[in-house]
Amino acid sequence: MFQIPVVALDIGYFSVKGASRREKNDTIKAFQFPSQCSHVTAVHKTSIGMAALSGANVTVNGAEYFVGQDVVLQTSARQTRAITENYADSPEYKALFLGGLYYFLRDYANELRGKTEVEIRRLVAGLPMNTLATHEAKVRELFEGTHVVPSPFGEGNFKVHIKSVNVIPQPQGAMVSTGARQKTMNLDRFFDQNMLVLDMGGGTFDWFLVNKRKILHNRSGAYQKGVLTCVNMVCDRIKAGIKDDPLVVERVDEAIREGYEEITLGGKKYRMDDYLPIADAVLTECLNSMRNAVLSLESIDLIIFTGGGGKRLHHVAQKLMPDLAGIMTLDTDPVFSNVRGFYVLGEASNG
Repeated sequence: MFQIPVVALDIGYFSVKGASRREKNDTIKAFQFPSQCSHVTAVHKTSIGMAALSGANVTVNGAEYFVGQDVVLQTSARQTRAITENYADSPEYKALFLGGLYYFLRDYANELRGKTEVEIRRLVAGLPMNTLATHEAKVRELFEGTHVVPSPFGEGNFKVHIKSVNVIPQPQGAMVSTGARQKTMNLDRFFDQNMLVLDMGGGTFDWFLVNKRKILHNRSGAYQKGVLTCVNMVCDRIKAGIKDDPLVVERVDEAIREGYEEITLGGKKYRMDDYLPIADAVLTECLNSMRNAVLSLESIDLIIFTGGGGKRLHHVAQKLMPDLAGIMTLDTDPVFSNVRGFYVLGEASNG
């Protein structure tokens, strides 16, 4: 049986991210696909001259789902992402988990030829701050054990045995990843700081306060709004009904996160300056919720902005809290920082 020492998986409301292995150049290989599932009702064959879809058909409770990087090309307009606190209990969550395992196998395809079973020694996963206490045990129970996963070679299945699972707060990964990339400060000094991680995800905004490696649970938390709220509100302002089109949502999301000057929909150009204030109002609401929970920010040495919406949140925070701009830092790898941090923690645990 082939053994994979460590993998990391972050199943968010907007996307699923995984870290599968450390490359020869010491970078951690990562992947991402949307947190959407398409019900499979028929077999779709690839036409001559057209590319095959990236993803896999997985089965949960007798129902078959397509999950993967090209799921938006298979998803009907009405199949939207669910943003609920019982997300980890849903069959869609299990389908996305199996999709993550499929991409792990794909990243090890060269080593897996001729094999049908894999053991993952340790999987590190994350949960939002508002569901960590209630869902940690459920997620561990769901992930540990044996799972049937489609082969990355196109035919048949693999048995994937997961030996051990750690479930941690999503923002902790970004803190670890940022520390691992430090070049100007000793690593021990870095982790001895009082740090606040602000993680703007698709469905939730999480904040994670740490004092010298100790979590301040009562002052950490989450707010049930994220980048998807911003996207939906901007879509509603542009034109009623377009938020039901996953390809439009993808385009508007990218424009908000990256700060594009304009966006083209239906052949018409829309200046983002007319719509970004709508998104910024949501982000301001999120930041104010965090400030009410954390109470005082005066003892904090470093504020790390991460997550898919981290760049825009950093922009808004600098205007809202200009006196703290000097201790604010934007994660250089905001999309994959969490999951790469999970992977680093998994390596340390296996060592």
